[in-house]
Amino acid sequence: MRPAFRFVPTAIYSAVLLLCSTATVFSQVPRVVVSVGDTSFVAGSRNNYLSLRLYNFEDSIAGVGLQLKSERPDLVTFNFSGVAFDTVGTLVSGWEYCVVVDSLSNGVFWRLAAAADFFPDQNRPPAIPPQSGGIVVRVPLNTPPNPDTSLPLIAPITMFGRQEFSTTGGQLIGVVTDTIVDTSYLACQNWLGDSCTLWFEVDPSISPYDSIAYDSSLVGQIDTTVVVSIGGSVSLIPTLQCDITADNSVDLSDLICLVNFLFLGQTSGGCVYFGYCDPDSSGGTDLSDLIQLVNYLFLGGNQLTH
Repeated sequence: MRPAFRFVPTAIYSAVLLLCSTATVFSQVPRVVVSVGDTSFVAGSRNNYLSLRLYNFEDSIAGVGLQLKSERPDLVTFNFSGVAFDTVGTLVSGWEYCVVVDSLSNGVFWRLAAAADFFPDQNRPPAIPPQSGGIVVRVPLNTPPNPDTSLPLIAPITMFGRQEFSTTGGQLIGVVTDTIVDTSYLACQNWLGDSCTLWFEVDPSISPYDSIAYDSSLVGQIDTTVVVSIGGSVSLIPTLQCDITADNSVDLSDLICLVNFLFLGQTSGGCVYFGYCDPDSSGGTDLSDLIQLVNYLFLGGNQLTH
């Protein structure tokens, strides 16, 4: 009868016993909180920004990693047509490295990586000192001009994956380390005396095995009681197409506003919402929109309402 080998390195076995006998203790006091918040925009409006707020209670922060997802891309997508972020006047203003990635190229996921001191030079941009409620970054959004009003016009914005913050010393805040143990059951395919020259892995519930091999690896995760991320939502306010005067009606005063805007460059006199007069959905307000507005007001043309 051939011996049944058990390959269990002593150090790994001791670590496994320690892991099983003591539960991981998480802190209950947040050190960092990042919040999306709830906001609202007029449907189809341009230059909308979602402000992310940061609360860091103990540490100065010199590195940030954020991940957002729009759960209703039919209502809200992240705008990657420009630099996809705005840091003017924010907590990361002046940082040397700030990059945003659209991983699926569809505006649904928004990923930011930012570092205060990134390049090997003498410049030392300031880190974020402990503070409450400052805007860490502003995220540009796209909203459709004609949303489906048969559904709730609320787009949840969630923070998925790991939200990462590092100190000025380069340490990730709130990281805890766990040991992951991988157990393999092995059967010998070729014995040479008492030695095996060819092992293969088997399912112990189906096939007999001759040895057990343990392997372990360390993995880091963020303690979500230390680094707290709070999602939010964007609500869209439906509007009347070409209600430029914002009086809940489309009439001659809106036509006058549009004419003055297109031909004279005037934007005053109670004219507010030029960006919402785009009945041909071309992405801008131009002469064709003026023609459609004239047809609607005087010739019984198609309705302009959403």
